[in-house]
Amino acid sequence: MSAQLACRVADSERLSRHAHEQERFATRSLEFIYRACTCLAENNASTQWLSALLEDMADCLRARSCSLGLLTPLAESLGVPTRLGAPRLASLLDEFDAETLARKGGLRHQATYADGERVELAVPVRDADGIYGILVVEARSDVLFESRYSRLVDAVASLFALSLGSLQRTQRRRRLALMDERNAIAGELHDSLAQALSYMKLQIARLQLEIGRSCGACAPGGKVLEISGDIKTGLDSAYRHLRELLSAFRTSMPPGGLQQAIREVVEELSA
Repeated sequence: MSAQLACRVADSERLSRHAHEQERFATRSLEFIYRACTCLAENNASTQWLSALLEDMADCLRARSCSLGLLTPLAESLGVPTRLGAPRLASLLDEFDAETLARKGGLRHQATYADGERVELAVPVRDADGIYGILVVEARSDVLFESRYSRLVDAVASLFALSLGSLQRTQRRRRLALMDERNAIAGELHDSLAQALSYMKLQIARLQLEIGRSCGACAPGGKVLEISGDIKTGLDSAYRHLRELLSAFRTSMPPGGLQQAIREVVEELSA
């Protein structure tokens, strides 16, 4: 009878410890989700706050590391590295690129090391509009095999997708608005300056023709022809520069934004 009672007491204590541990994890998770939502809502993407968020996530999950791999065009448009990790980068990102992992739908990789078994859980960061990258968590195998941990990782990946997708859409809207404004300016320049320069070029051509007909043989006429030629050369140069300006205004911005455009120009000039 006493043995059964002792067994029941032990079971009760074990269940109580498990319930307390579950409660602590739930509290930690809610606090982390709140901090993550606040951070994602109040900040634009930067290396500093992405790394801080990953480090906070690693503390919450008691994980060895949390890493984020972004698709190259997105990382370039945000001005952040394609791979971020806290406190270290997951080794899985050295073996696979983020896009491959994300398009495969994620990965669960388990391996044995000197300090025991580890598991790397890779969850795609995506929404209905597209794929943004991959979230990789590296921890002890007994951690990520529990559904509560994997559900938290899925929730954080969804938060990242929501924030990154919103940032990308905002940048796209700004880029389109900028292109509309540039096209409007180009149209105004074409309607005013370009037409005025074209008209002046025609008038200079008429003037040169009349000078040549009337007094091209006399010395004053030759001087006037020379001056009118210089004026025509200046007008041609101004018209050419204006056409280049109009072309630049109507050039579309690449998806990577200004940084990608500058890099493409540098590569073109270096070739």
